Amino acid sequence: MKASTLFAYLLFSSVAFTAPRLGHVLTQRGIAEFTRDAVSVNDVSRKSSAGAFIKARDSITFTSLAAKIVVPTVIPRGEGGIGIYVGLQNSVSEHFVGIKINIEINPDDTVSFSAWCQWSPQVVVEVPATELPFGSSDTISVNVAILSGGKSVLCRLAVPKKGAGTSREVSSSGQSFNPIEWDATWSVRPLEQHPKLAYFDTVSFSDASVIHDNDPIIYTVAGAEATSLTTTSGVVDAIESFDEISSSVTVARLF
Repeated sequence: MKASTLFAYLLFSSVAFTAPRLGHVLTQRGIAEFTRDAVSVNDVSRKSSAGAFIKARDSITFTSLAAKIVVPTVIPRGEGGIGIYVGLQNSVSEHFVGIKINIEINPDDTVSFSAWCQWSPQVVVEVPATELPFGSSDTISVNVAILSGGKSVLCRLAVPKKGAGTSREVSSSGQSFNPIEWDATWSVRPLEQHPKLAYFDTVSFSDASVIHDNDPIIYTVAGAEATSLTTTSGVVDAIESFDEISSSVTVARLF
């Protein structure tokens, strides 16, 4: 595949919408680029999220992230919820840019699902459930692109439904930010409006990948920093594991 063709594909070709294929583009450089010895995630991020982070060191700018997310089954045990994140996170301010999937337990023990394209705490665009319906056990393919050097973000989501694909593309923008040295993340955390973490089985991210600085090489999560979610009292609520070969991340709730 020519580099120009691959680059166009990574910039969200209108012909197809899938997570980037990893097998035929990985090189030793792609696997070795991120090593655990060089990765350091801020303690704030460690305590508030469970998942995988890649630290953007040495002025690296991540420009695109992707994954396939298997939506977990949530067990109603009082109010609570979880947020599933694929995007960029500032390791100091916790500011997040990218796709967020919210699962919320309602007072009547029903469970609500929603998807969002987030630019800042003040700029969040919802993907209406009528346009992209999904629920437990569904697989959502997501892509996030940081455009124009940090002036906007493009989010694409697709949910295969019984052989027919349903997809949605949204974008959001606001005050420009400098995406240099922001962490790439595939993670789970409590919802802002519901600090209590809901009980769920597992959240699975597969084909997790990232590109940076419009580099045509697709990088996996090999060498990412793994984090577990802990409460303020130090109790571990959720723990993760990831497979560098398949570039998958799994977050499991501890009961």
